[in-house]
Amino acid sequence: ILADPAAPAERKVLVTVALQNVIDPKLVERLIPLISTDLDDVTRSCATQIIALQPDENTKVLLSGLLEDRSANVRLAALQGLALM
Repeated sequence: ILADPAAPAERKVLVTVALQNVIDPKLVERLIPLISTDLDDVTRSCATQIIALQPDENTKVLLSGLLEDRSANVRLAALQGLALM
């Protein structure tokens, strides 16, 4: 659903909430392409929020790189994730 450009923002947010208790490195690997700047901000911020739940050094580096993102929502999700580490 997150990768579907036609999916409504509300559905993407619900998926994000549902996945917040799933910490799986394989899931993170699948979400990394969804933070591409080619995608919409809702998709990117939702993916960032889920990725931020994987507390490891790779995630920290990835989130640090998003602190200067064009989207305020992506920046906020990255900052919140870093604050939890």
